[in-house]
Amino acid sequence: SNTSSKALKFESLLGLTVAMANHQLHALLYRGDPDRNRSLFKRVADAWKRIFDSNAEEYVSKDLHSFAVYYCNYFQSLLKQAKKEYDLQCSYSFNYMTKKKAAPVAKVAAASAGAASAGLSNENAQLKPWEEDGWLPMTKSGKQKSPNQIRNELQKYIDQCKADGSSTQTKIIERMGVNSNTFRRFMNPKTYKNQWSATSNGTYLAAAQLLAEVKHDADVAKKTGKRKSAAASVNGSKKAKTGGEAGSFPSKSDKSDAQALIDKIIAQDLPEDAPIYDSCPQVVAKIKAFLAQDGMTKAAFLRALGNLNSNSLARFVAGKKQDQCANITYKRAYTFFEKQRLVEGKAKSAARMRNECEQIGGFSTRKQSGSWVFARF
Repeated sequence: SNTSSKALKFESLLGLTVAMANHQLHALLYRGDPDRNRSLFKRVADAWKRIFDSNAEEYVSKDLHSFAVYYCNYFQSLLKQAKKEYDLQCSYSFNYMTKKKAAPVAKVAAASAGAASAGLSNENAQLKPWEEDGWLPMTKSGKQKSPNQIRNELQKYIDQCKADGSSTQTKIIERMGVNSNTFRRFMNPKTYKNQWSATSNGTYLAAAQLLAEVKHDADVAKKTGKRKSAAASVNGSKKAKTGGEAGSFPSKSDKSDAQALIDKIIAQDLPEDAPIYDSCPQVVAKIKAFLAQDGMTKAAFLRALGNLNSNSLARFVAGKKQDQCANITYKRAYTFFEKQRLVEGKAKSAARMRNECEQIGGFSTRKQSGSWVFARF
């Protein structure tokens, strides 16, 4: 039928575009004839333009349609960067969608009013910046964020989600719409001799868009929280004048609950020679999440770790990868959180199971010059 024929053309064109984006076209951009390249890119872009100008969602799913827009946008950004990255004497474009003319002010106002009456905000009725064509992640100074910056921000976000249980790495990869192999290549900086080559990996733009969305949601929540706290501050000041609790200090009940939890954890039995199956960054993430609980204080946590020195804790939290494996905080904190897992009756996480398979005998707490030793102690 005509519908199935259109769907087949859509999928074939999408396959070509994804292949061009993922395989990066190094040889073609380096040695290809610029005029022929322009002709090729224009034909593909024009084909997409005809599809997007029609009602493509009538014969393909909404998710597939969105996926196609994402990859077209990604390939467009690759070509924009190609001149600088490959030191080319020419530039390329990929105009895959017809730019819509700005509507008159009166029509925009009417549309906004219609959206509001339908229960939609102006913000939801418009594209977010990271959803627009040609968007790239930028620093506050106006420079494009490097792959190393995006990689570090993404890793922090993944660690945070793991610690608070809000998501997993697998789900985050699925949300970005990249495959695990592409993700692993991007997250390993040794894959690229020149870090900017990593912009050709689909994870770069997908991660940047995800991080921009996460930051936007956090900013909106923060503003909402400020409005709520401003309204509550009046009640707080009244309570303070009448002897009630006010301010941001943990209440006595919160502190007592936190201490009760610590006491339960400390009382849990665990062999002293139990191997470590969490990396330093994983333990750091757990420390941050634990200290973020209501009523929990750093002083109480340090006491729970055997009156640990605060400087040792600070150095461990500030460490990179396994460079703080010899820090006494590593062993003590891991043991503490392993006891907590047993107290709460939680199953081992996928990351924990993977570490048990990959790190036979557990992570080492000794650092040797030039090499790492993975052994039980």
